[in-house]
Amino acid sequence: MRVSVRIAGRDYALRGDASAEHLRRVAAEVDQRITELMARQARLGIVEAAVLASLNLCEELFRLQGEYRRLLELTDREMRSRRGRREG
Repeated sequence: MRVSVRIAGRDYALRGDASAEHLRRVAAEVDQRITELMARQARLGIVEAAVLASLNLCEELFRLQGEYRRLLELTDREMRSRRGRREG
């Protein structure tokens, strides 16, 4: 799939296996984060804002992955506990 998007006032052609709508949503999120950073810090250039947005997104990803692992572990423990009660 190929899609044209605008991020921080610049046009980009994206290619990917995801749907056009998905690629547009991803681009819109990146655009919003970069634009917000640049609005809060007027001296921030596009490259710096893109790097900071990337770092923020990566930190959020790692946090969510940790939460996901904890939920999987909790679910696994609960399933084993229920199995143990049925077998006991």
